[in-house]
Amino acid sequence: MPKNREALIRYRIINRLLVNRKYASLKEITFACEEALDKAPISVRTIRQDIFDMKNNRQLGFHAPISYDYYEKAYYYAERNYSIDRLPLTEEEVDALEFASMMLEQFKETEPFNHVRGAVEKIMEHMKIRKALANDNYRDFIDFEKSTAPGGGEFLKVSINAMKKKKVIWMTYKSFEKDHASTFLFHPYLLKEYRNRWYIFGYNEDYKEPRTYALDRILKIEPESLKTFIEPKFPPQDYFSKIIGITRTKGSKAGKVKLKFSRLQSNYVLTQPLHESQQVLEETDEYTIISLDIHDSPDLTMILLGWGSEVEVMEPPALRNEIKRIHEQSADIYREKPIVYFDLDCVLVDFQSGIDQITEDVKQKYENHFDDVPGIFSLMKPIPEGLKAFHRINKKYDCYILSTAPWKNPTAWSDKLEWVKNHLGQAAYKRLIISHHKELNCGSFLIDDRDKHGAEHFRGKLIRLGSEEFPDWEAVLKFLGV
Repeated sequence: MPKNREALIRYRIINRLLVNRKYASLKEITFACEEALDKAPISVRTIRQDIFDMKNNRQLGFHAPISYDYYEKAYYYAERNYSIDRLPLTEEEVDALEFASMMLEQFKETEPFNHVRGAVEKIMEHMKIRKALANDNYRDFIDFEKSTAPGGGEFLKVSINAMKKKKVIWMTYKSFEKDHASTFLFHPYLLKEYRNRWYIFGYNEDYKEPRTYALDRILKIEPESLKTFIEPKFPPQDYFSKIIGITRTKGSKAGKVKLKFSRLQSNYVLTQPLHESQQVLEETDEYTIISLDIHDSPDLTMILLGWGSEVEVMEPPALRNEIKRIHEQSADIYREKPIVYFDLDCVLVDFQSGIDQITEDVKQKYENHFDDVPGIFSLMKPIPEGLKAFHRINKKYDCYILSTAPWKNPTAWSDKLEWVKNHLGQAAYKRLIISHHKELNCGSFLIDDRDKHGAEHFRGKLIRLGSEEFPDWEAVLKFLGV
């Protein structure tokens, strides 16, 4: 018999680490046990004794094939598929079914088949706890995670039958992103569960490619007897082998994702890996860098965003930029007023009015680059509709002037400053930004007549004045709701 209930929990944690991570060091095992038991410190000697007992204690009956790899400096199971969960039940463990029945109460109102897999896993997870609990009232000190049944359970049986018999089906489906449902021919290959929701993976004839659909968004399934079933070109499980979650970004290829975690978050990621491909590249007292060999996916993005500042995406650049963009947009949401940037030339300033006031000789000298004419910006008049729009928008938004000054025009910088002072006054006090890299500024909107000087990479919404979407100021004001 186990010495105490804490030892039993430690055995479960050691087993889980060796099954999920393949390798686990003494440090990682100790930290995981301290976290689970909310007790620190747990001595290395205790963990070593636990490993010895799992290997040799006849009363436990584990006979765990735990070995030590001196190169990895970590423990591992010498038998690849070994787990203490796979041991046959003893008479004593059969008593634990009474304990498990209490857990199954939460599923009594749900589709039974929908959660039988989860129920069995929970029984296995808690089977040996029964030994340590004796006749105590379990509810007094164990609070199981409550499971709620998602929709779509009524389609499980028909989906499984179609897969077993290799039958084509008509599926009517309504995604969250669309206002209307669509019906298409579908060749079902695999059911997959993720975060308490069922998904069906198969071949969509309309798109002529494999796709994944959530059962709770299916409206109807009907058989199609005349169509020949299209066999999968690869084992369906392989589609998900390098994905975190249920979908992957279209066109993406599996590759290295490099993540840097803070000291605190490192402990969680090391003891509960994100993916089976996870490898530790660098580990210090301040941070840990890991790599994953996976596809980019929406679920990966959501997980990374959930860690906030505790994780930094180092590679690939596209994922790093996407996480950065979302964080910046999120920060802007929490501002008291969203930020709107205004370009000057041809947005607030009538550039042609400046050209009209220079001599013909100067026009000929600076033909095709009038913005290099010294003093030209001091001659320009405002666009009345632009000024009115600025003051209206400024009542609801936090407004700034974001303009580019010609590098070779020595007076352009000071001329633009004087223009802002004269025509916008206090409304634009210390709100003029001169930059050739507009994409470096964070905000919700940029109103510009061109997509040059970084405007095309602005991380908010580029309002292109004069475009088909925003042909005039009236369209801009309507879009901004002012």
